[in-house]
Amino acid sequence: MIYATPEWIDWRKQVEERHGDAVPFPDTKAYQCDTLQTLETVKEEDGRRRKKFILSTATVDADRDTIAVDGWQLDRYRKNPTVLWAHNYREPPIGRAVEVGIGGGSDYLYAVDLFTPPGLYQFADLIYDLIDQGFLRTVSVGFKPITYGFNEDRR
Repeated sequence: MIYATPEWIDWRKQVEERHGDAVPFPDTKAYQCDTLQTLETVKEEDGRRRKKFILSTATVDADRDTIAVDGWQLDRYRKNPTVLWAHNYREPPIGRAVEVGIGGGSDYLYAVDLFTPPGLYQFADLIYDLIDQGFLRTVSVGFKPITYGFNEDRR
């Protein structure tokens, strides 16, 4: 479920006014890295499949937005840290974040994602393998801005 606060609705309207029909998000704004930054594959003794990802940095993204790394409020996400494919809330999750936080001395938001066990969810197996083999190279995080402003230089 997407919770649309008045601030989020106002922000989205302003973005739509600036970008018209080219708004790159149907239901939620998402940050997308230019390349998937897999910090490491974490293999546990129990055979579980974990990967550590950089999810967001303060650099300008594909939508010409920036997100202050120290602005992430993760308490609510940590209560149900599901990892969805393409922000699809109608499909089962492909995994869950077992660790999420700020890394690199406040340089980036990262997560260690635990993928579903092999054979449990075939689609999650496919996504894991595509990431592992380098065919999937982006990640995306959904968020609702708390405060925002427009940078006219990036218009």
